[in-house]
Amino acid sequence: MVEAELQGHDRRRRRPRILVWAGLLAVLLAAALVAVALWKTIASISTEAALARDQIVAGARIVGGGGAGLTSQQSVTARNDFRSAAVHFDHVNKVLSDSAIFRVVGILPWFKDQLRATENLSNMGVHVSRAGDLGVQIVDLALAEHQAGTPGEKAPGQQILNTLQAIDPLLNKLGPEIDQAAAARQQIPSSGLVSQLQNAIWEFDRKLDVVKLHRDVAALRSQEPAIQRLLGSSGPQTYLVLEQDPAELRATGGFIGSVAFLTFDHGRIAPFEPIDVGAIDTNALGTLGFGSASTGVPAPTPLVEAFHLNSLTLRDSNWSPDFPTSARQAELLLERETGRKVDGVIAIDPHLMARALEITGPIKVPETGDILDSHNFFATTLNRVELNLSANHKSFLGAAAKAIVPRLFAIPRSQWLPMLQVLSWGCDSRSLQAYFHTGDLESLVKGYGCAGQLEVPSGDQLMVVDSNLGGNKDDFWLQRQFSLNIAMQADGTARHTLLVHYSGLEPHDIHLTQYRGYTGWLRIYLPPSSVLVRSSGAQLQEGTDLGRRVVEGWVFVPFYKNLDVTITYDVGAADMRTSSGRVQFFWQKQGGRVADPISVELTPPPRSVLKNVEIDGEPVHRGPTKSDLAVDRRFTFEYR
Repeated sequence: MVEAELQGHDRRRRRPRILVWAGLLAVLLAAALVAVALWKTIASISTEAALARDQIVAGARIVGGGGAGLTSQQSVTARNDFRSAAVHFDHVNKVLSDSAIFRVVGILPWFKDQLRATENLSNMGVHVSRAGDLGVQIVDLALAEHQAGTPGEKAPGQQILNTLQAIDPLLNKLGPEIDQAAAARQQIPSSGLVSQLQNAIWEFDRKLDVVKLHRDVAALRSQEPAIQRLLGSSGPQTYLVLEQDPAELRATGGFIGSVAFLTFDHGRIAPFEPIDVGAIDTNALGTLGFGSASTGVPAPTPLVEAFHLNSLTLRDSNWSPDFPTSARQAELLLERETGRKVDGVIAIDPHLMARALEITGPIKVPETGDILDSHNFFATTLNRVELNLSANHKSFLGAAAKAIVPRLFAIPRSQWLPMLQVLSWGCDSRSLQAYFHTGDLESLVKGYGCAGQLEVPSGDQLMVVDSNLGGNKDDFWLQRQFSLNIAMQADGTARHTLLVHYSGLEPHDIHLTQYRGYTGWLRIYLPPSSVLVRSSGAQLQEGTDLGRRVVEGWVFVPFYKNLDVTITYDVGAADMRTSSGRVQFFWQKQGGRVADPISVELTPPPRSVLKNVEIDGEPVHRGPTKSDLAVDRRFTFEYR
C-alpha cells in the first residue's frame, strides 16, 4: 500500500517535469522554425538587395561611360537599371514591414538594431535608384537641348541657359532624393552588425559614395546661379581676356601681347576680336606717365630698371604671380587708359588653344593660309606675330581666333565632355585663369582651381617665379630644372637647399632672341618663417610679398651656357608643422611653363629613418623623388 502511494507520488512529480521539457522542446522547435524562416527571408532580401545594388552600379557606369555622348539606347538601358533597382529595394522594404517574423524578433534590442540597419540600407537604395533615374533624365534633357539648337539658330550660351532652366525642376527633385539617401546612410551604425549585413554596407560604400554624391549635387545647385550670371542671364557681362605669351614668361604665365573683350548677354556672345595691347597702351588716354603723370601707376622697380618706365601699363600689369592681384591691376590700367570697365578678367595662353585644337582638329586661317593644329599652334603663332614686322603684326591672333572660336562653339555633343576636360586641364596647369567681381563667380572658379591665386597653405611650401625682362622670346627654348633637399633638424626646423638649373638657350632669329641671352627677374616664394642663409649664381635679396617670404633678384643666362642658381634657407618649426614623423611639402607651379622637372629629397632628423613617400597621395620610391610641375605637387614624407 505504502509502495503504491510512493509510486503515485513519483508519477505526479514526473508529470510537471515532462510538461516542462515538452514545453521547452516546443519552444526550441518553434525558435528553430522561426530561425530557419528568418534566415531564409534574410538570405532572400540580401540577394535581392545585392541585385538591386549591382543594377545601380551598372546604370551609373553606363551614364559615366557615355558622358556627353550618351546614346538613346544607353539612356534607356540605364533608366531601366535604376528603375528595376528601385522596384527591388521597394520590395525589400515591403518584406521588412509586412513580415510577422520581423515584427516578432524586432522586439528584441539586438534584432531591432539589425532590422533598422537593413531598413536604412534598403531606403538608401530606393533613393539612390530614383536619383539615378532623375540623373539620366537630366542628361537626356541637356543633350536634347544641345541637339535641338545649332550655332546658327541658338548661341551656345543661350543653349546652356535654356538647358539650366529646363533641368531645374528635375534638379529640385534630385536634391531631396540624395539628401534622404545620405540621411539613411548616416543612421547605419559603423559596428555591431552581423557580418552579412556589414559586408553588404561596405560593398555599397565601395561602389557608390552616397555622401560624396550628396556634396556634388549640393555643389551643382549652388553653382547654377553663378553659371547663369557668367553668361549674362540678367544683362550684359563683359570680361577682359589677356592673351599671355609664355615664350616671354611673366609671373602669371606670359607677356600680354594682345587682349580681347568677351561679352555675354542672355547667353549671346559678341564677336571676339583680339587687339594689339600696344594700340591701347599708346592711345590718347594711355600715355600714362608720358605727359599725364597724375594718372600714372608706379611700376615695380625691376620693370623700371629694364624698360625705364614712368608708369605701369596694361602690357605689364601681370607682375604679381597672384592672378587676382594682377587681374585687379589690369582692370585699373584698362580703365585709366581707355575709360572702360569690365566685370572680370580671364587669361589664356597658346598651350590652352593647342589643347582645344585636339578637339576641333586642324583649322585653316583664311587670311594667311596657315593650317593650325595642336602641334604647331604655338610655334606658328610665335613666328607670325614676332617675325612679321608690319604695323598690324598682332592681327594673326585675331585671324586665328576668328577661325577657332566658331569651331569650338560648333563641336558636336559627343565632344562636350572632352572640351570640359580641356578646360579642367587649363585650370590645373594655369593655362586658364579667371577673376570675377561677384563672390559666387569667384567661388566657382576657386572651386575648380581656375583662380590662379598664390596659395598660402599651412606647412612647408615653395613657388619659383621667373619674369623675362629681356624683351625677347627666350623662354620658348630655355629649359628649367629644379631640385630641393630638405634636411630635418632635431628641433623641428629644416634646412633647405634649392637648385634652379637653366640650360638649352641658343640664339635664333634676331627678332626672337635678339643679341644677348636671357635676362630675368627671379622670385622664390617661401614660408613666412624662412631665413636666407646663402645664395650663389645670382645676387638675391630677401623681402615679403602676399604673406610669404620672397628671395628675389636679377638672373642672366648667356647663350650656349648653363646657369645654376642655388639658395640655402632655414624654415622654422612652426611652418614645418611636423607631427608623428610626418612632413608635408607643397610646390606650386608657375603659369606658362608646361612640365619643368623637379626632384625633392627629405633627410629625416638624426636617429630617424625615412619610411614612406607620397606625391599627390600616390606612394613612390624612397630617395630623391622625381616629378614635374605639370600641375601643383604635394609631397608627404613619413619617417620613424
